Amino acid sequence: MTLKRSHMSTGFETVSYGCGCSDKGDKVDGQFVGQIERKWCDGSIYKGEYNEHYSKIYPNEIMGANGFGRFTFPDGDWHEGTYKDNVANGKGIFFHSNKNIYWKGEFLNDMPKGDGLFFRKNLITSEEEPLYTGQGIVKLLPEIHPIGSENCKRLEQIEADWDIWEYWILECEE
Repeated sequence: MTLKRSHMSTGFETVSYGCGCSDKGDKVDGQFVGQIERKWCDGSIYKGEYNEHYSKIYPNEIMGANGFGRFTFPDGDWHEGTYKDNVANGKGIFFHSNKNIYWKGEFLNDMPKGDGLFFRKNLITSEEEPLYTGQGIVKLLPEIHPIGSENCKRLEQIEADWDIWEYWILECEE
């Protein structure tokens, strides 16, 4: 058996796609692991813990956002909190930018769960001014922020990179 060198990257890397999307973060065996900044063609951004590499250290069922992160929508709205298996799960805050209102509560599979607290923040002191409790804002649906769009080149490039990696694995097994 002859071992060939891996052409898959390890360490910090920035990957830019032809459509304007980009990924910045640490890689292990060519896959993003740890902190990432992922930008979509539409201007959406995810910054936070991320995992595309399955191992005992990173045993998530679904690769993607796993841990604490912030997803910013193109219109300025954002969600910050815990992600599991690529969706908001756990405590989080949603900011509705054009109304300058925050909602703090629990999320389950990208949906607000139960009542949470609506509040405003004093821009000078950062003190929270409670407004009322109620059901959260529903915006974190997968259709709104898919991994790519019709014009997006991210998936094409990821699939091409995976074909190279898969070829290298098969060559090493012989």
